[in-house]
Amino acid sequence: DYMPNLSRVKEQSIRFNKHYTPSYIAAGTFNTEFQVHTSLLPATGGIPTYVYERNSFPYALPKLFGGAGYTARSFHNSGGDIYSRGAIHPNLGYESYTSGADMGMEETSMDRYLINGFEEMVKEEPFFSTVITFSPHGNYGPDTPVYLAHPEAQRIAKNQEGFFPNAVAGAMETDLFVGALMEKLEESGHLEDTVVVFYTDHYNYYLQNDALIMEMKGVDNMNLIRHTEFFIYAQGQEPMDVEKVTGSVDVLPTLSNLFGLDTQGAFLVGHDALGDQGGYVFFEDGSWYDGETYWDSSSDDDGNAHRRAEIAWLINLNNALLRGDYYAARTGG
Repeated sequence: DYMPNLSRVKEQSIRFNKHYTPSYIAAGTFNTEFQVHTSLLPATGGIPTYVYERNSFPYALPKLFGGAGYTARSFHNSGGDIYSRGAIHPNLGYESYTSGADMGMEETSMDRYLINGFEEMVKEEPFFSTVITFSPHGNYGPDTPVYLAHPEAQRIAKNQEGFFPNAVAGAMETDLFVGALMEKLEESGHLEDTVVVFYTDHYNYYLQNDALIMEMKGVDNMNLIRHTEFFIYAQGQEPMDVEKVTGSVDVLPTLSNLFGLDTQGAFLVGHDALGDQGGYVFFEDGSWYDGETYWDSSSDDDGNAHRRAEIAWLINLNNALLRGDYYAARTGG
């Protein structure tokens, strides 16, 4: 009801229905952004954050697509100083980072104006363009431009508690961009050969009501509350539901498989969501979920020893790779 354009796209997509976005660092947005782009976990355990700007990431999505002949660009409402995207995105392989000011957005908090950058998004085919939306983002209040632009949100919100109508207004605003994007792709003739991937960076903690969100999602803990959206649209693709459990780190291996990108020699924490491996997600506290069993690391139950060992191995290798800048050391560059 709040996002009819996005819902129509999702109905025609490959839908990963058990997708989760673990948060290893406080910056939920960048946390997921890094995992999706590299299939690695963010730096923890005393690893300096400058690794994102300085380390070598030859298997990041923009570099993989760039190696396959695509022009890679990223677009977002905010300036390049937010999460240092102006420095990190080029290091991951994007040729440019385009801000809301660069796109001439009339109001940078309102996603409808992201469509201003459309010509740059589809420039120099083939293209790999990442667009990061913003409007459902907090902080919420009665005087924000997004909320004021959608007075109907207060009326149609199925829940009137706290900031829920603000979240509805943000969803409606983002949906305007999704509708405009799909329309522009069709009008320009790009829709027939463009794949559109949607994923969510984190659950909406800006509601400041985790109990309500857990009730809506039918879960009872702060790990499973991170159940979010991930789906892939391609015109003519038969819609399908994938019930395998996936996480943010599984996006890159999945796209690499679908597009035939070369990841030989890469260390990837995630797995191809359409393949036989993986099928579980682990969270920052060591808990994991495989679609049937949720194991809580704080419980008295020892759980699956093999899986716990595998998770520990992945985390240790991941941190060693970041700490030692493994790919640069391997190539001597």
